[in-house]
Amino acid sequence: MEFYGFDEAPDYVGAYDVEGICVYASRFGAQTLLGCEPSELVGASASERFHPDDVARIMQSHVNSVDGIDAHTRVTYRIRRGDGAYRWVETTSRTMPVGSEHQRLIWTVTRSAAPQLPPSPAVDGDLLDEFGTAIATDAGGA
Repeated sequence: MEFYGFDEAPDYVGAYDVEGICVYASRFGAQTLLGCEPSELVGASASERFHPDDVARIMQSHVNSVDGIDAHTRVTYRIRRGDGAYRWVETTSRTMPVGSEHQRLIWTVTRSAAPQLPPSPAVDGDLLDEFGTAIATDAGGA
């Protein structure tokens, strides 16, 4: 398949079949965001680069995209770069028909995202009271 106009896009633009196999990868985005060449992505499953802890969430997003044609989905996750390091990214996907009703591609735009911090445990009120008392004590010179 030939696609034009995306190779210089600042974000990574990819096209995937409904099984998640890459059929197109934009050159500049692949090189800068993912640290690899498009040829390393085309023909490979997108899931090969997902962080193991993020796979379930990403796969649910994939199912949502495939099940609702023209539906936009967005997911933030970690992806493995060419050097083996993981990077936080955000991918927006849209499934679109190609040629016939039975053939569809999932188009994705992926960009760098801020790291997602794990949820912090609830802070107990006594701890906050102690912290406030310590600050007040330091400020008062006692």
